[in-house]
Amino acid sequence: MDLYEVALGQLVALKSGGPAMTVETVSEVVTCLWFEGGALRGGTFRASSLVALPVPPGGANATASS
Repeated sequence: MDLYEVALGQLVALKSGGPAMTVETVSEVVTCLWFEGGALRGGTFRASSLVALPVPPGGANATASS
């Protein structure tokens, strides 16, 4: 994924695997937020390490209630 392809609020994941994350900011790097064990986590990643995820039917909250 290139930096210009990343949008605020987009669902992404690391290419190597891991949780679905929401893009919070985009600059030279991408800052993402996700929940892990009920706790809000955050991290900064290179865009090239991310892959876009499809938004599930019903929006992103549909996965949280499953």
